[in-house]
Amino acid sequence: MNPSWSMASLRLFANHVNKTNYSFKLINNLSASLLIGNISYTVTASDNNPGLFYSYSNYGFDSVGYGAGVNVGGWLGLEFFAATPGDIGIGLQVTPWVHGGAQIGLSGIGMTIGMDADLISHDLSINIGWGTTGLVALSMIPIPGARAAAATVAAVIFLVGWFRYGDGGHYF
Repeated sequence: MNPSWSMASLRLFANHVNKTNYSFKLINNLSASLLIGNISYTVTASDNNPGLFYSYSNYGFDSVGYGAGVNVGGWLGLEFFAATPGDIGIGLQVTPWVHGGAQIGLSGIGMTIGMDADLISHDLSINIGWGTTGLVALSMIPIPGARAAAATVAAVIFLVGWFRYGDGGHYF
């Protein structure tokens, strides 16, 4: 038995993928980011393609993530991950070129859609923080004055963030 052939076939069955990413915000306009949340663009480079079963580590400037998944020839895939700052999520590979995902955690609720080109992926992510989510939920409560209370709290948080941090959206 050829040992190099058996190791190569083993890597197709199960392997580990190392990833590095760079991410930046697409919306720097305060009003727009408060209305629709944070939108970011991320480029991720991988050192190899995932096997049928795989684990991975993903290192970026502001986060570290670890995950595991199943991938059937790049056409169908499902992965679960945990990332700093306290997020968990799920990813879905639809075709060799398109993937998506969702996450929830300390940073809020987020969704991602992306395109793959060989070992490089390009992702567009929308993340809505818990402050914004809570205010939207509060405004939907059918109690008299709940909407006014939500608007007042949103205005106070916005003004505190504006004067303290200069961005108005720090808490969102």
